[in-house]
Amino acid sequence: MDDFGLYILSNILSFLSETEGCSFLITNQKWTRQILPLFRLRQSSQQQKQPFDGIRLVGGGPPQPQPPKKKKKFYRHKFVVAPVQDAATRLDRLNTRRWKKRRLSSSTANNYKNMTTRQVAFHEFQHPTAFPPLLQFYTESHHHAQQRQQQKNAYYFQPGITLLASYPRSGNTLLRSLLEGVTGLVTASDTRADRTLSKALAETHDLVGEGLCLPPITKTHWPERKGCSKFRAHRAILVVRNPFDAIDSYWNLNLTNTHTEKVTEEVYERFADFFQDLVRNEMVVWLEFLEFWATRTDIPVMLVRYEDLIGNPRQELEKILNFYAQGGRSSTTNGTMSAAQVWKDRLDTVLANHGSHGYQRKRSQDDEQSTTSNPSPPSEPINESNSNSNSAKPKSSIGRSITTRYTPALLQEMHKLDKGGWLIRLGYHVLEQGFPNNLQDLPIVLLSQENSVAIENNNNSSEQQGSEAAATVLVNQPEVELRAPTSPYGRKMRDWRRKYTKHDTEPFPTVASR
Repeated sequence: MDDFGLYILSNILSFLSETEGCSFLITNQKWTRQILPLFRLRQSSQQQKQPFDGIRLVGGGPPQPQPPKKKKKFYRHKFVVAPVQDAATRLDRLNTRRWKKRRLSSSTANNYKNMTTRQVAFHEFQHPTAFPPLLQFYTESHHHAQQRQQQKNAYYFQPGITLLASYPRSGNTLLRSLLEGVTGLVTASDTRADRTLSKALAETHDLVGEGLCLPPITKTHWPERKGCSKFRAHRAILVVRNPFDAIDSYWNLNLTNTHTEKVTEEVYERFADFFQDLVRNEMVVWLEFLEFWATRTDIPVMLVRYEDLIGNPRQELEKILNFYAQGGRSSTTNGTMSAAQVWKDRLDTVLANHGSHGYQRKRSQDDEQSTTSNPSPPSEPINESNSNSNSAKPKSSIGRSITTRYTPALLQEMHKLDKGGWLIRLGYHVLEQGFPNNLQDLPIVLLSQENSVAIENNNNSSEQQGSEAAATVLVNQPEVELRAPTSPYGRKMRDWRRKYTKHDTEPFPTVASR
């Protein structure tokens, strides 16, 4: 927020509450009677149910008129911290929680005496030390820090926005969590911050960048659906998951309105016809989404397969870091270190401390102390670069939906819809390649020759051409949205769910996802 030059009101009031600033506000009688009551919420039950982006004022207000000969009642104003949706406040609270845990479990916190959490986060950006890191937004200060590091033969990332583009439920959240742990920078998302799923990501998975479109990384599902605002991106990482698991997970996302729950077998049986219609429609959307990004030649695009990210996260993360740091050039030149080399220590630590799906695994107090005091990884980090290992637990769930959710006839239809041969190219063809039994032999996916040329020439062309649009893509254009606004399988799924759950008061029965 210091770099933005403005403070959000809820951020100020939250800070005043945490620092006993309310006593300052009530020292002036005019403020007490005229300003503080403006922030009081009405007490009607209907308005209490509505979301409030700010600080609730309770038990306050000017003295009420009293009958004669009775003492006036005095009220003490109190600000109660309420859920907020502005990213700056969420980030401050996240860093405060992480700093508190670090101070309780490690003596290294004493090295940052008299420093704010923002100052600590910026220091850790330049000198990765502890995990999980304190996060921060990417600003002009980081750009200058990168320039200083470049003088030391170290290269970080290019200016502009790198997209994480994916069909829903394809591993975007997993990748964002891993990249934030490695770089210490907040990853943004063009999804509206006030949506239930966005708030769940911010509050449960510490992804506080919902509703923002900022460098260095922004998540998007466009053109599958339009995000909250238009913005320009300079390169894209296309995250692809096999359509069988992705579509089944998309079904559960819409029916439960959560990221982690799935409906019971009874729900599948009850709505079997609707589920099959959704699968046919979503298979077309999945293919069109893939075609839209994989064949682009105006910006560099790199394809990352979800199954590779699960099976060999180190190799995939190194490729991703080098791509958005060096515009697609994974090799070092002129003695310059690659981004993966620069972030090697943090990369080791992230892989050692994250579970199979990217979120921080639960650790004992002894583990937490050793990690924060010594950032070096254990002798055998999980999922080390060993593509021949078949012991990775996540692999057992890949492709499980093929036998449990899709009939042979429906599988045949899904394969016939693939006119461009993408299932074969990605190794996802069940009938000819035996997916998912071929996870150890998935083919290497190369984009078109034209796209490769665009990747190599992106830096030179962007410097030579003065037009911003020449080297970027305008994201969230409504005219190229794959779904029609009236499609029953897009955002209209919310209305369909609420129709059968009495406006979500009686949700579908669910079982915990494995």
